[in-house]
Amino acid sequence: MPEIFNSENKVWRFLGKLIDVFVVNVLFILCSLPVVTIVPSCSAMYYVTLKLVRDTENYPARSFFSFFKKNWKQGIVLSLIMIVTGVLFAGDIILYQEYADLIPGSRALTILMSALFVVWLFVALYPPAVFARFDNSIKNTLKNSLLMAIAHLPFTLLIIAITVVLGILGVFVPILWFGLIAFGNSYVFVRIFDRYTAKEDHVTPEKLAENNRPILSDSLEVQQEES
Repeated sequence: MPEIFNSENKVWRFLGKLIDVFVVNVLFILCSLPVVTIVPSCSAMYYVTLKLVRDTENYPARSFFSFFKKNWKQGIVLSLIMIVTGVLFAGDIILYQEYADLIPGSRALTILMSALFVVWLFVALYPPAVFARFDNSIKNTLKNSLLMAIAHLPFTLLIIAITVVLGILGVFVPILWFGLIAFGNSYVFVRIFDRYTAKEDHVTPEKLAENNRPILSDSLEVQQEES
């Protein structure tokens, strides 16, 4: 019976994490209101949930704002890139379908753009989490996201499945919605990222090659965590 009231009990620890997920969910929604801040907000959320999965997070709100304040400029650029490319792909698909009789080869172009849009959707799941874990340039963050999505395709499909399932569940539990998706996906991202970081904080392409891991662009330097 005393075990039930033990703060180290797994049930209480999980409930504590759900409270943290609620906190970052609210912060994510508030900080994403300008729309262009959606990537830095999402990355700040992942920064917290990745630490929750590792049991190294004690102050979710402080960690969220610390990451957001440090990376919002670079994150806004990532937001604009993701939003613009997504809109262009979706717009082209609609255009080719609506004016199929006027545009030569519209059917082939629709298939091509649809395929590229699917690739974009796959890759779009990675940048916020990659940005949250690794300190790198925008170009290399996007490139590494693409390489990871392809190199770890089974995990990528699992992330998509978790996003869909928790996204539907979130409709009934909106206070946890986006935070719950990030928290669930973080369990998968941790397994992916551990292949590149292992016990080292700085991993070079040479070290990756020695371990038969996909070589990513430049080096992967882990984001400095708040104590």
